[in-house]
Amino acid sequence: MKDEITLKKEYKEVFTKLYAPENLRRKIRELSGEGIRKKKASLMRKIAIAAAVIIALFLGSNGIVYASTGKTWVGYLIKPGTEEWKQLGTVQNKIEACRIPEETLKQMSNAELIEAVLEYPFLMNIFLFGLDTPGTHHAAEGVYENCDALRELLSRRDGEEALRTFWEERTKKTPVTAREELENDAIGALLKELCE
Repeated sequence: MKDEITLKKEYKEVFTKLYAPENLRRKIRELSGEGIRKKKASLMRKIAIAAAVIIALFLGSNGIVYASTGKTWVGYLIKPGTEEWKQLGTVQNKIEACRIPEETLKQMSNAELIEAVLEYPFLMNIFLFGLDTPGTHHAAEGVYENCDALRELLSRRDGEEALRTFWEERTKKTPVTAREELENDAIGALLKELCE
């Protein structure tokens, strides 16, 4: 009779030679966690590829816009009053949605930066305290801190001069719309509070 060690050895050899169907092996791998790890890795690769495509499309669209119009700036992607704007919820989320990428800011002309400042959804926050009250300075600083276009413009050697020239020409123009009058007052307040 065979000893116990020999029997165990033969028993192991028999089971190493058995082959299971592919679907059974797949289920065993899934139960062991190997399948889950592979699915997570595959999902992460797909997310990384999607993010790369979105970034490439964004950068490419800037190039296409510039090539077709000669302008780097085409406006904020999410506009106040739209459903997307409402879905952002908090003011902080809305401010973040108005961020302009650093590369785009550096490529924008002074005129495009001024246009972006005028379109900035929170520009009118300058009026939170009224133009003749001591708190105006804080409102101007808030607009400055959150408006990438204004910060970039005023950081340029000729930015303040460009904004002042724009404001002076615009305030001489008649007739002006109510919106233009508000924009003129806002730009005037920003120049007074931030540049003098």
